Amino acid sequence: MKKNPSPASEAKIDANRENAKKSTGPRTDAGKEASSRNGLKHGLCADKHLLPGEQPDDLCAHLQNLLDTFRPVGEGEEKLVLRIAAAQWRLDRAFPMEAGILRERFLGVAVFPGPSKATSSPAPSTPTAPAPTPSPSSSATKVPSSAPSTAPSAS
Repeated sequence: MKKNPSPASEAKIDANRENAKKSTGPRTDAGKEASSRNGLKHGLCADKHLLPGEQPDDLCAHLQNLLDTFRPVGEGEEKLVLRIAAAQWRLDRAFPMEAGILRERFLGVAVFPGPSKATSSPAPSTPTAPAPTPSPSSSATKVPSSAPSTAPSAS
């Protein structure tokens, strides 16, 4: 640790105290609400169910759907359904993020393709004839020689 060569003077301490009084953080409810989301990155660990841009009606419909599906009886079951609703709401945020991450990765691959075929192998100097296409009766009906025969033997 560094040692402080000289202690702070009384004037400096008083000036620091006066400056601290000026920065007290947000004072309005809107400011406090905004500053509570300063560290928000993705919302998967958010302590609030709704994030900016999410509609309360969508959350209510989601919860009502789960309540109708599971029909909880008692406080314990109701708490479980509420936990399911909250977990599913958070997971539904993850799918668009995952798609965005994959999209960025695919775009990165598309931007930096591997070596082209033109530089890796020379093109043939003479034209080649197309390969013959087998007729439907020639290869499709033949049984491979390693396959057991089902025909009766002559012996």
